[in-house]
Amino acid sequence: MKRMGWSLAAVLLVGCQGGDLPEGDIAAGEQVFADTCAVCHGADGSGGIGPSLIDEVPDASDAELQDVIQNGEGEMPAQSLDDQQTADVIAYMRDLWG
Repeated sequence: MKRMGWSLAAVLLVGCQGGDLPEGDIAAGEQVFADTCAVCHGADGSGGIGPSLIDEVPDASDAELQDVIQNGEGEMPAQSLDDQQTADVIAYMRDLWG
């Protein structure tokens, strides 16, 4: 499985905290993606300043995506998204890329 470079400790920490998100809304996630993610990852997720998400998202668990979105990873800063917004953008990315 391809990993996005997260440490095992970070993934386990999210798992221990539950990592439970509310059910995501794809349409709301599309707006969150456009407003927050597209700036670096491109409007279609194919990359820009940040890497392409097209190949990364299908191989990552929801907990891993939540961790990276809310806590940052490497050069990606933590995003100021609440749990609902995070769930929405994950639902949108899953709808597009798996």
